[in-house]
Amino acid sequence: MQKIRRAIVILMMSVIFIPMTIKAQAETSQESLHNVKKQMQQNKKAVQEKEKEKEALGTELTTLQQQWQSLQSEITTNKKELSSLEGKIKETNEEIEKKKEEIVKLEDQVLAREDVIKKRLVALQENDRTNIIIDTLLNSESIGDFLDRVSAVAVLLKADNQILEQQQDDLDQIEKDKKEIAKKEADLKKDQEALASAQIKLENSLQEKQDSITNLQSKYASIEKDIKQSKKNNESLQSQITTIQNTIKKEQEAAKKRVVSITKQTSSSSSSSTPTPQRRNNDKPEKGKELYVTATAYSHEDTKGNITASGYNIKENPNMKLIAVDPSVIPLGKKVWVEGYGVAIAGDTGSAIIGHRIDVLKPSSKEAKAWGRKTVKIIILN
Repeated sequence: MQKIRRAIVILMMSVIFIPMTIKAQAETSQESLHNVKKQMQQNKKAVQEKEKEKEALGTELTTLQQQWQSLQSEITTNKKELSSLEGKIKETNEEIEKKKEEIVKLEDQVLAREDVIKKRLVALQENDRTNIIIDTLLNSESIGDFLDRVSAVAVLLKADNQILEQQQDDLDQIEKDKKEIAKKEADLKKDQEALASAQIKLENSLQEKQDSITNLQSKYASIEKDIKQSKKNNESLQSQITTIQNTIKKEQEAAKKRVVSITKQTSSSSSSSTPTPQRRNNDKPEKGKELYVTATAYSHEDTKGNITASGYNIKENPNMKLIAVDPSVIPLGKKVWVEGYGVAIAGDTGSAIIGHRIDVLKPSSKEAKAWGRKTVKIIILN
């Protein structure tokens, strides 16, 4: 009898402590999985932000490169204009030199005329001009000679006037040419200074654009490096998730085996004892953590796979009481009373099951749709 009691005590201890151990292991693994997934989501968000920043920098870089090319084109055009102006300056300088030579010739002619004019003036001062003309005409030998002398005198007088007029014209032309040369030189200098100034401004602007492009290229390279590192981190995190999921699966399989073993032992030992009244599945339990959640429903007909996150085959067991949960709110493996559904095992997860939301398992898609969407009270049983 004592041995039987001892065996019953050992079985009871196993029933109490093994589920607690399973629960602790499940919670630890699920928490690790949740933390890694959260870290991976943060990493993906960081990658998306970096990608947007990279795209914006790419657009800005393209604009700057276009502006840089435009400036290069302007500089090339300006250089052509400078080259053309230099040719024009050369031509103008040649014209100026030619003008200077013409001025020298005119100045020589003026100087020569001045000598002639001085001699003529001296002669006129020594002999009255009128007397010279009269003497010349009176000393003619005949009418024909007289007429010839009259003609010669007229020619001489006209020549004197022409010399004086040409002298004045040449002097005026010299002054005009000097002013024209000065104007051309001033205009050319002004154009040359303007083009040189424009060239300096363009080159400075080009250098600024080049510096901006270099800076953006550096930022672009840095962002690409960050993105590569983040993607590498994601691969590492995905590997961790796979490892944790495999660990959870093994723990769940081991836990199921232990539960089956304990169930067999307890059922064999309890067959000889008097059965105690059992609480109905839909009755509200007395102890546990109460929450309000949004409840939807699903069935094995609505899923791609038939095995849940905790390893249950819902196709082979469509009538089992099971709910999909967010492990950060309801740990996997917990028993949960759901208003209008009864006591179920938290044995599955889902991408849409986040926060205070659950999915109850129904035998068919039709029954799942009939359940609809409800706000219900749940109690996470102690």
